[in-house]
Amino acid sequence: GTVSIGNDLLLGRLSGTYGHYVMTGGTLTVTADIFMADGSANAIGQLDASGGTINAGNIYVGRNGQGLMTVSGDATVHVPAGGDIFIGDLSGNGNSNQLTVTGGSIGVDDNIELGDSSGTLGLLYMSGGSLSVSGQVFIGDASGSTGKVTIAGGAVEVNGLGGDGFEIGNNGEGHLMVYGGTIDVDDFDIGANTAGARGFMTVTGGTIQTTGGLKLGGSDGTGVLHVAGSSASITIGNNTTEDFIMGAAGELKFTLVDSTISTITIQ
Repeated sequence: GTVSIGNDLLLGRLSGTYGHYVMTGGTLTVTADIFMADGSANAIGQLDASGGTINAGNIYVGRNGQGLMTVSGDATVHVPAGGDIFIGDLSGNGNSNQLTVTGGSIGVDDNIELGDSSGTLGLLYMSGGSLSVSGQVFIGDASGSTGKVTIAGGAVEVNGLGGDGFEIGNNGEGHLMVYGGTIDVDDFDIGANTAGARGFMTVTGGTIQTTGGLKLGGSDGTGVLHVAGSSASITIGNNTTEDFIMGAAGELKFTLVDSTISTITIQ
């Protein structure tokens, strides 16, 4: 069947409430936004999609309260141009707001932002399916926020329109852990933007390819890239200048596992 909502979809709003939307098929179209836990710090909003198609202007996974969203099976989620996915949105929301992707596909025509205000915590865990972002992924977007992204499987594509691809520690603290899957990205900016920004990227497996470069730390922020073991394939750049830039507060670490280590190819 088809559900069409001309304004917002609110899941868990008042104090102590729990709103849960389960989708196994059909089509859900929300003209405006989907809010999980909007209005009260004690509210919980949850959206689980294992099938069907979701279209929404913006998706907020945890606004005032705790937001939880899972995408699995053959579900499809689309956020068109002008809309973002926010994970941990309003100031002081220290809940574990999490988007979990084990299957299906998510397409975002603009950005994904984890930790959009001071005191917020945004988490993204992916072990299967696909994630395509036309704009950027901000991990620890706002000053005082924390964002964590874990990629254990699946396919990730970030085109970086309007800026860099992955902003890890944009103004706050950001962590990207890559244990498997594939990442095709414009470029990585790891703690290289503003004073107090802290970005950490750990790679133990998977395949990573950038069409641009990688910036590690800067004059104001701190950036750490840690590569452990030999299971990862990492290729940086497309034969242009300044593909790998290490700033004054940048750190590149290698950890041997069984006396072997992955190679970083810079081209």
